[in-house]
Amino acid sequence: SSEGNIIGVRSTNGAPFRLYTGVDAPRIVTECSKRPPPSLGCNSIVHGIQFDFDSAMIKPESSELLDTLFSNLKSATTSGITIIGHTSSEGSDKYNEQLSRRRAEAVVTALVTRGINTVRISALGRGEKEPIARNSTDAGRSLNRRVEIKCK
Repeated sequence: SSEGNIIGVRSTNGAPFRLYTGVDAPRIVTECSKRPPPSLGCNSIVHGIQFDFDSAMIKPESSELLDTLFSNLKSATTSGITIIGHTSSEGSDKYNEQLSRRRAEAVVTALVTRGINTVRISALGRGEKEPIARNSTDAGRSLNRRVEIKCK
């Protein structure tokens, strides 16, 4: 504006838009949140466990993440842990369900090898049935390829 203010529309959540009239140099907040990041363990969604393409073979670079997951699950006071594998929609439903199950079983094996009692842990495969993002984009498919940790 002629007074030096910014005039436009803005939204805090994508809609509805509201008229905004403000100073040309608003205060920009750059401090990071003081809230600690969520820890890996019970009720986590884990995207960082990497597998070879079309395989249930866990890549070596996933070792540190599995170590952290083991540490947190070892100290959990739960009676049971279920590792649930998920895939994107590429491939057939039946194949994806089998692949997700094999990948969940591989994570179980990795955690048992580290010291989780086999009586406390099990594996499930959900395939592409429970997406958390659209499968129409690479980013969405990547988010859908995940492992969830559920505890009783």
